[in-house]
Amino acid sequence: MAKRGYEADEQPTGYDPEGYKHDATDAPVAAPDSPPPPFLATEDAALDSHTEPSIETPVEQLIEPPVETPVETQDETPVDLPTEPPIETPVETEVEPPVELPTELPAKPSTSTGIRVLDVAGKVLSVVMAAAIAYAAYRVSDFGALPHNWLIAGVIGAAVVVCGLVTGLWLLKARRHPVLYGVLTTVTALVSAVAIYGAVAAGNVSNAISGMQPPTSDYLQYDVLVLNEHPDGVESLAGETVGYLKTDQYAPDARELLDAEVSTNYRGLDSLTDVASALRTKTIDATLIEDSLYRSFQDADAELFKQLKVLKVLRVRIDINSDHTNGDILQPFIVYISGIDQYGTLNPRGLSDVNMLVVVNPITNHILMVNTPRDYYVQLHDTQGYPDKLTHAGTYGVDMSIETLQDLYGIDINFWVRVNFDSVIRLVDALGGVDVESTESFTCVHGGYYVQQGMNHMNGEQALCFARERYHVEGGDHGRGRNQQRLLTGIIDKVIDPSILVNYSSMLSAMNERVQMSFTMDDLATLVRNQLTNGKGWQIETTAVGGAGSSQPTYTYGSELLYVMLPNQEQVSTAAAQMKAVLDER
Repeated sequence: MAKRGYEADEQPTGYDPEGYKHDATDAPVAAPDSPPPPFLATEDAALDSHTEPSIETPVEQLIEPPVETPVETQDETPVDLPTEPPIETPVETEVEPPVELPTELPAKPSTSTGIRVLDVAGKVLSVVMAAAIAYAAYRVSDFGALPHNWLIAGVIGAAVVVCGLVTGLWLLKARRHPVLYGVLTTVTALVSAVAIYGAVAAGNVSNAISGMQPPTSDYLQYDVLVLNEHPDGVESLAGETVGYLKTDQYAPDARELLDAEVSTNYRGLDSLTDVASALRTKTIDATLIEDSLYRSFQDADAELFKQLKVLKVLRVRIDINSDHTNGDILQPFIVYISGIDQYGTLNPRGLSDVNMLVVVNPITNHILMVNTPRDYYVQLHDTQGYPDKLTHAGTYGVDMSIETLQDLYGIDINFWVRVNFDSVIRLVDALGGVDVESTESFTCVHGGYYVQQGMNHMNGEQALCFARERYHVEGGDHGRGRNQQRLLTGIIDKVIDPSILVNYSSMLSAMNERVQMSFTMDDLATLVRNQLTNGKGWQIETTAVGGAGSSQPTYTYGSELLYVMLPNQEQVSTAAAQMKAVLDER
């Protein structure tokens, strides 16, 4: 502001001799002979005291008089006072920013962060999806179960989906198209999940089939049996006599294991009957016998079985070499199905209560099932002396059963499958149950399930009880064999349905360690691929051989008479001719 003090002969800035005027920076000046306005007096006093006027208080005093009196009474346009901008500006700067910023700023970071997360998630999922689909395609093609045209179509379809989703997610900007980008991200996540499931399922199938391959070695359980009154502890056998079967090829290995724990004497016996007699007469103190033979005492000598206890369990390592794994899976072949009467993990040996030959002709889609009764009185392969029950062949290994049946029918068996009670339960449950037709109504002894005449939908437990029943069905063991064939027919009908591919992984996984077979992974994949390619149904026929009941000595039990079934040779010849006829079909 200009200095307000001046000499008498000086004129203030903006002075006009024709009238009183002032510039934009000065206040109005009164006539010389008039008393000074109050605000000038105040200012002069301030100057005399050599002090500068304050900005807040004196300025307000300077502004008020001109606004109230001189400016309003003049006819001219109101003069903009110099102090008005400083007064209005601080007020505007205090009101403008603080009111709007707190309400808008918090929302902007949240929206921006969400868009960035969506953008990153979409791109990451696109990479995961591409990798998952590539891995799933590799596992499925490596298994080889899908027809080539299916596989090619699947690869092309997967490539189109991957390219479309990846292109969309990498070219689109999430901040410009948030809704579309979110939809593409969701679809990508779903496709990735399906691809990962497919890859895992294919891996499970491969692992399950590998687990069902026959091992190159296994362990046989040998039991040291004594009468119930014998002292406990293997050390109690010191100096005593232990009997064993001279016909048991692995008995020397079991004796070696027992010798490592206690010093005993040994006596070789010719049959289980001789073993039982020696235990009763106490000419031996204990016996060293393979577990499946011990359990067969339940059939041959139930009374002695109740008087025995297991003193020690030994595990003998054996090598397994089966030659019955040959054959072109797309040419007619015969598979032997052996059903072992035990639960749990499948042991390398056991009583074979089910002996089914399945003749398969993939060219004509014709299947013939031939049932041979468990008590069939046959000469075990490469043995001398008494014939034996067919079921006892299983206690010497699957090869003994196969070779004995080949001798009986004059055929070659190409593949084999061994199952037990748990196998049936798990397989049927994994299939979602099966439909089985019964020719009669009855109640199962095992489980107490009621089976009605006609079609029955069965779960695993019901199917097993149905297949085991022989006391309440017509024909006894013959009737049981027919029911086993009906159950197998129901399983085959379910397995060849293309919809089973959805449950294929769980079905095979359920049977792991409960099934052994000589089929390779390539064999099974080829069968599945062939079925999916031609899509034809299968003609399934069943037959069985019979005979007459009798009591005879056996190779396994010696001179003790056991119930057996003497073969009807005419029926055996007829069944052999039927099998050869199916094999020769083209």
